[in-house]
Amino acid sequence: MASICYASGDEVRIGDIADVGGGHGPRMRVVVIIPSGEAAPGFNASEWAYLKQGVVLQDVKVFGLLYLEEFDEEQVLVQRQ
Repeated sequence: MASICYASGDEVRIGDIADVGGGHGPRMRVVVIIPSGEAAPGFNASEWAYLKQGVVLQDVKVFGLLYLEEFDEEQVLVQRQ
């Protein structure tokens, strides 16, 4: 199974804070990595398994969720947990 990576080549990890707007926000926390079945506390990866690939992110200010099938140059790693 291939890892999900940022355009920089860094592997996406649970708890990462990523800017999903190419450096212009919003900042979101990685809470589920679907292919590996990893999830942050309070999240259940199996609820998202039907999507087969991608990640789920949580807005750090509003707490909304965002599903991304893949990462591109717009998603930038800001901070590791």
